Amino acid sequence: SSAPSRSAMANTHFKTELEGADDHAKLHSLCKLTYKEQAVWFLNAVWEVQVQGKSGSEYAEKIWDYVAKAGVIDNAKESGNALDELEAHRFLEAFDEAHTVLQMRSALR
Repeated sequence: SSAPSRSAMANTHFKTELEGADDHAKLHSLCKLTYKEQAVWFLNAVWEVQVQGKSGSEYAEKIWDYVAKAGVIDNAKESGNALDELEAHRFLEAFDEAHTVLQMRSALR
């Protein structure tokens, strides 16, 4: 499993507020965080709510797999925060979610 242990997470300090005057600015701040920090934000947001019939805690293992894979694919490794288009295709292929260039661009709009 690639998920960090609870004790390792407890010893790591994460921001609890994002910089920004509005939601768009806060999202921009969130996107500057590392993959691991982005995952923590997402999991904290959905931990106790239902998303597509599952609790956020049921997504944790998959999210940590995503973080690990992004850290391998990105040239910036674990300190990265965004995949370019080619890296995004490689990421999706790793999880059997490959799309054509046009499909991916359409989905990202």
